[in-house]
Amino acid sequence: MKRRAEPTRPNDTAEGDPADPTGLPRRGAPGVVPADRLDLKLLSRFLAVVEHGSFAKAARAVNLTQQAVAYSIASLEETLGVSLFERDQLGAIPTEHGRRLTHHARALLTEAMRTTASLYALQSATAGSVRVGVSELLSAQIVPVALARLLARFPDIDVTVREGTSSRIFDLLQRGEVDFMVGAPPVSIPLRDNVEQELLFEDFDQVAMRTGHPIASLSAPTLADLQALTWIVPQSREEDYQFLCESFLVAGLEAPRHVIHSDGLAFGINLLLLTDYVSLTSLWLSPQIMNAKSGGLFRTYRVRGLDRKRRAFIRFMRSATLSPAAQSLIEEIRTAACKLRSGDRGD
Repeated sequence: MKRRAEPTRPNDTAEGDPADPTGLPRRGAPGVVPADRLDLKLLSRFLAVVEHGSFAKAARAVNLTQQAVAYSIASLEETLGVSLFERDQLGAIPTEHGRRLTHHARALLTEAMRTTASLYALQSATAGSVRVGVSELLSAQIVPVALARLLARFPDIDVTVREGTSSRIFDLLQRGEVDFMVGAPPVSIPLRDNVEQELLFEDFDQVAMRTGHPIASLSAPTLADLQALTWIVPQSREEDYQFLCESFLVAGLEAPRHVIHSDGLAFGINLLLLTDYVSLTSLWLSPQIMNAKSGGLFRTYRVRGLDRKRRAFIRFMRSATLSPAAQSLIEEIRTAACKLRSGDRGD
């Protein structure tokens, strides 16, 4: 496939200024740039250089000549009045301005694609796409229920689910890689000015164990009863391990000596089922098998000193336009959360 070589353009120089011998646009003074001067095509090529690390590789990726890509970057630098890359024999490295632009360029291009998709989806209320970021706890119960209800109504909607810790999902949201996120972090994540948040509900952590666990015979286990047990804590959330240790130390007890660090939800559930290990969880956020009164395989206890409050929320970017499909899924999540709050929580 032949690469396109864009026609050479004259320099935007003032009358009487000498021409730039490189044939590239001359960089202006930095200042506030009108939004209508930002060319999405140039931003796309800028991101190609960022992602591939060189003008040559970016040119191959976007099917252009290297000269055309270089001209595009120079045009963008001229518009913004700043240098975007440091160039050497190894490639092109974004400057501080380039790194800052990377975040905004991704958001602008994502919003442009979403706007097009949203207009297309208006032709049929049953079509469209949605990309949702979900924390590992909310992926167990609330979001699957909401997603099943959505697809039962609109089976042609294209759904992408990204799962991880709330912090990681929030990063994806800010980069424009998900339309909205649903999280319930044990430690609050600061809001940004351009982020909207909607509280779904509040809950408290509980200690989970299998129904036949020796501790399950106690009506109200204490920290002292749990100190010698083996605990399962998330590998990616160091704050969870610190909270566990500090809770015992504050109570005048030695921190648990036996701890397994794992991010696998299925792995953790099976460990709890097969052993006398225990873990902290939120009953509203965990699978139904955690609820003994619903015929579950586990018991959960709210233990004084370990009953940390969690807030489940939806977050999306204020500057973003949510597609009809995304709005429909958010409404289903609200409904699922409302039903969960009014249902039987078990112990």
